[in-house]
Order: sequence, then C-alpha cells, then structure tokens
Amino acid sequence: MTNALYIILAIVVFGVIVFFHELGHFLAARTCGIAVDEFSIGFGPSLISKKRKNTLYSIRLLPLGGFCRFVGEDDDSDAEGAFNKQSVFKRMIVTFSGPFMNFVLAYIATVVYLMAIGVVFNAPVVYDVMEGTNAQLAGLRSGDVIVSIDGEEISFDYEGHLRISEIISENEPDEPMTFTIQRNDETFDVDIAAQPVEGGVQIGIYLGGYYYRYNLPDALGQSFSAVWNVLTVMLDALRNMFTTGEGIEDTAGPVGAITMMSTQMQQGMDMTLYMIILISMNLGIINLFPVPGLDGGRLLFQVVEAVRRKPIKPEHEGWIHAGGIIALLGLMVLLTYRDIARLITGGVGGRGRSKGGYVYNGRRTLAKCNGCRVKGLLW
Repeated sequence: MTNALYIILAIVVFGVIVFFHELGHFLAARTCGIAVDEFSIGFGPSLISKKRKNTLYSIRLLPLGGFCRFVGEDDDSDAEGAFNKQSVFKRMIVTFSGPFMNFVLAYIATVVYLMAIGVVFNAPVVYDVMEGTNAQLAGLRSGDVIVSIDGEEISFDYEGHLRISEIISENEPDEPMTFTIQRNDETFDVDIAAQPVEGGVQIGIYLGGYYYRYNLPDALGQSFSAVWNVLTVMLDALRNMFTTGEGIEDTAGPVGAITMMSTQMQQGMDMTLYMIILISMNLGIINLFPVPGLDGGRLLFQVVEAVRRKPIKPEHEGWIHAGGIIALLGLMVLLTYRDIARLITGGVGGRGRSKGGYVYNGRRTLAKCNGCRVKGLLW
C-alpha cells in the first residue's frame, strides 16, 4: 500500500479507538436510563446522520475525535432521562465508562496479539550467524539451541541467554570452547574459538529467542499483567514529563499521532495491534486528567458534589468546562502546527522499524525488536 492508504488506515483505526471510548459513555448511559441526544464520531460538519429512538447518530468531517452528548448534560433540564436529574453515582459511572472502555479495547487487542503474534522468549537460541566468523566456519545455523559450553549446562531461559555472552566474554581469544548444539532432533558438539574484536571477543552469532503463541484461556489471563505493565510505564513517563520535563519535546497532536501510526502500521499486523494498545491506553489515561473539558474534569466536579452533597450550578460548571475545551482546542492547534512543521522537516512519525518493542516483562517482548525476532547481543 502507498503511504496515503496507510494514512487512511491509521485514521480509520484512530476512529475505531474513539468509537470505543464514546461507546463506553453510550452503553453506560443507556444502562443507567440517561437519554443520549447525539452519538458522534468526528467533529465539524455532519457527513452522515440518522436519528433513531431520540438519538442522533452521526459521522462528522474531522475524524480525530468524537462525543456523546446527553440530554441535560450542561443545563438544568426537566426532560425524561436528563443527565442532570440522575444520581451523582450514575453520572460518575457514565463519565468513567469512556476511558474505561479504552482500557478494555487495549486488553482485547493484547489478547489478540498474544494469540496471533505471540511473545518472544529470550533464550539460548542462535538467531543469525555472521559471515566469515568462527561460528559460521563451525557450521552453526539460525535456530540452533546452545545446550552447554565446555560442559556447563545452559538453561533454556533468559539466564541461559545471558550466561552464553558471559562465558564467551571471559574466554581467551583463539582458545577453543566446546559447544553442545541441539538442531531439531540432533545433538552434537563443535569447537569454536572466540575472535578478538574491538572492545572484547566474539564467535559471530546473534542470540535470539522464539515465539510462543498463547491459547485463549492463557491469553485472557496474561493480558491483564501485560496491560498493567504498559500502564505503569506510561504513568512513569507522564510523571517524568510533569516533574522533569523529560519527553515534552516528543509530544504530538492528532496529525503527529496519525503520522506515527501510519508509519508503524506499515510494518505489519503486529505493529498495528501495538499501536491500538498504546493509543487506546493513552487516550484513556489522558481523558482521566482532572482538566475541565475532559472526563477527568467532570469526574472531579462529581466527586466534589458527592462530598458536598450538593451539585454545583450547571451553568457554572458548563462555563468552566467550556473554558477548558477552548484551552484544549488551543493546545490542539499548537500541537498540530508543530506536527506539520515536523512533517515538513522530516521529524515526525519516525523512520524504519520501532526499536525496543512492547515490554511484557524483563524477559519477554510483545513486539519485534530492531526488525527481527529479538535480534539480541552479538557474540
């Protein structure tokens, strides 16, 4: 596909993420008996709209957001099912359900990832062999498992992966080591001497790992910890941004997000799922910020109301949220300007494959690393 088609695909995926967010508000409102005036994906002029059961469903021109408008949300309405007439507990459920649905979507995408793509377990497996090295001369191949070195058993796990590099590093150059290799159902020994290189020694292999695809029950369980790990990483990054300013220069608006998504999605289904997980969780977290105009700002007002046991005047709350929305739109314009400037200078969206991948834990990754199956250390 051309870049333009990937950009369109990224916009569609972003629209799906926004749809899930608004769907959370919508379903919670229906469950709580709150009337929904409009359910919209996008902003600006309406392109397609249809009214059904007193709710207008619409798709608007700018597909970089959406909204779910309730009857009596920002005014004192006496209509049946008006938002302002519901208990504060119901209103909090409806407000929180949008960000919550983003976490649900991230969880579903992680389940699909674990089943369709799988995780890579770092292990004492040869990923690749360098041309003209002692490892190639000894006949090592991609996929060979190193069982032992000089009689020392190598465990088939992350520790074994690391131990190989330690043994080779500690060995004297040109001193042969006996490697016990398992290749399919065959086990054999080969003698390989380390070669001196700048900064140390090597035999000329890349250590890698192997993919493991989960079945549905295991994926359902493992996805909780995977999503939790990503959440903690994101929260740490946000904390650093606000406390030390680290990462502020990397922030992007809708244009930057779409550009990054389209670039990463060209790498395949694994990165498409990866971006759904990251963007969806990011949207859920940001919307919980206690900022007027965001779900977190509305939740803050509702918590204050629950503590005071008295609602804040709707018109006052409406003015505050309107001011917050204006400020957010101003920020979006600023970020969009910067995104476009970066596009012109080639500084947004990244080049090449994503590095590092989606960290599942210290020993496994959910994404390809540097464009390969855990292309690890060269030894």
